[in-house]
Amino acid sequence: MKSVSALSMVVWTLFLGSTFDWQQGSRPASPPSTTSEHLPASPTVLITVVGESLGDLRTPQKMILWRGAPKWYLSQPQSTSGGGSAESFQLHGSYGDVEVSFQVFSRPLRMTINGVDVANASANVFLVDGVDRKGTAPDVQGINVSLKPGSALDAALAGAAIPAIREFIECPALSSPAWLVCSRMGGT
Repeated sequence: MKSVSALSMVVWTLFLGSTFDWQQGSRPASPPSTTSEHLPASPTVLITVVGESLGDLRTPQKMILWRGAPKWYLSQPQSTSGGGSAESFQLHGSYGDVEVSFQVFSRPLRMTINGVDVANASANVFLVDGVDRKGTAPDVQGINVSLKPGSALDAALAGAAIPAIREFIECPALSSPAWLVCSRMGGT
């Protein structure tokens, strides 16, 4: 009976040692959480930035630019939801009768956008064209861009400096302040 008790003490001590910082007298910081933000970039493009958040630090991991007819993302009713684990993350949005979805799986690395497998799952920026087309899957192009820590707007503006992304956003000459990316870039 003593060996079971001694073993219990060793296991308990190891458990406490791994979850409690003895020098600081507090538990370690919580792991980063996955977050997503949605930004109206232009009359035709809504940007979704998915990243990790740890305290005030935000690190964008993926950016999806959804393009459709003008103001498609203003249709009612609207809803968004998302969540995941260490192995997967999913996001779903409804904008009137337009549905958008994004899923990424880490083992093996695989991604779907609106139910379509994405060929370049390792990319971090995805240009999704024709998101509001009925009966036809949207065209998806994946590219790699340097996404630095910062807000979703910072990531979107940095991405907009890339010619392929700037062209995809299609900023009008006069931009409304509601179109966050175009209004900061001053149109095309």
